[in-house]
Amino acid sequence: MTGPRDIGADHNDHNDRNERRELGESSESVVAAFLRDVDGHEILTQHTPGDRPQGLDIESLGPDGRVYVTEVKGTAAADWRPPRTTRNVLDRQMSRTWVVGALERDGQIRIDGRDQIGDGADQVGLRVVQVDERRGALSVWKVREDGRIDVSEGPDRVYDLDDLHEVTGARGGGPADRPAGGAPADRPGSDRGPGDWPADRGPAADDEEVRGR
Repeated sequence: MTGPRDIGADHNDHNDRNERRELGESSESVVAAFLRDVDGHEILTQHTPGDRPQGLDIESLGPDGRVYVTEVKGTAAADWRPPRTTRNVLDRQMSRTWVVGALERDGQIRIDGRDQIGDGADQVGLRVVQVDERRGALSVWKVREDGRIDVSEGPDRVYDLDDLHEVTGARGGGPADRPAGGAPADRPGSDRGPGDWPADRGPAADDEEVRGR
């Protein structure tokens, strides 16, 4: 028999899951609009409600003719930390092995192997975009070959969400992005330049929950 305390705990867990799902869905919508209206991308594939959670978030075609895979991380946490990718049972989210499989299952393009992912003009590009609703910021981060996010120099770019909301939907316009390593005033390290960022900010990725594929 389930007691009142158990019912309350289940109710809270349900609410937490709903809030996380809503945050994820709203963050993906923000990033898709950012890619389309600010970076000039054509959205090829976008995760939609009901899709499996381990799939691609966004696959897009950039103005440079390259295909990009973007992982979206939404947060509303009181304490800021950089985004982290999820360690799965067999690999890590956004690692080259994971991207090859994700494109095969969910994407519009197919690639033969890991060597077709990278920074070259004919390679698939990878990046992680964090949407921080509490601090009103969107930040773009580099991804290493193993899927971990390179936090050593901070984000590549940081935008104010209010500015983005004003221009999304109006193609060709966009806010002036802050210098790399810029940050909301209440974020730790906001007064530091890119070279001042420590290599490890926040809990290690290995501390994350391991998820099934």
